[in-house]
Amino acid sequence: AQNILIENNAIAGVNGDFFGMKGNYSAPFGTIINDGKLISLNPNINSESAEYSSFVIDNENNPFMTYIKSEINFINNGQKNIDIASVNKITDMKYPVYIDRNAMTNTKALDERFADLVKIVISEGVISYISQRGETVEIPENGYIIVLNSYFADYELHKFCVGQKAEFNIKSTVDLDKIKTMFGGVGRILIDGQPTNNSGIVIKGRQPRTALGLTFDKNTLIIMVVDGRTHSIGATQEEIAQLM
Repeated sequence: AQNILIENNAIAGVNGDFFGMKGNYSAPFGTIINDGKLISLNPNINSESAEYSSFVIDNENNPFMTYIKSEINFINNGQKNIDIASVNKITDMKYPVYIDRNAMTNTKALDERFADLVKIVISEGVISYISQRGETVEIPENGYIIVLNSYFADYELHKFCVGQKAEFNIKSTVDLDKIKTMFGGVGRILIDGQPTNNSGIVIKGRQPRTALGLTFDKNTLIIMVVDGRTHSIGATQEEIAQLM
């Protein structure tokens, strides 16, 4: 954690977002936007109900909190042939993933972790290359890649060929093109200053807590951390709401 702060010239840092506890690999759940660039996104979050909220600052510097619901569409040869599981979120590579240069410049590290991945390279809206299994590829500056595991490649790769037009777009309940900063968390514990017990996922019981809130005038961001693993007993949802 200390190295992350130093590498990004941060003045402070706290825990942010949530990630899966199953399997060998995980990634933060929420949508991440930095300096107007979409870093990562998972369309499965909030697909059925509002569970994981996000802190947002739009291009007019207005901060707010909301539940983001999104949908990814990838179309080649005029058809939607596969569903994309995420943007730049690398977990167990069970489903196809979109990757651009906000995540990596080439797939060397990814290929070292997972065997026999196939990459569909898209440059300027056209499929420009389809890799061999396990072949490391460069991610184009003016495009992206779609990564398939060997199982998906066996059943779906025949639907793709070099020269096909490809279209990638994201539909979201918030216009992501108008957002400067976004990162995720879990449920909301205060709405308009009043405690709530039914707005999204909040870990129950006495736990370490990181809470983030805005003052009513939206001029001040308050970040509160309650330890719970060393010298502190942590806090309940009700206690952290009262503290905030």
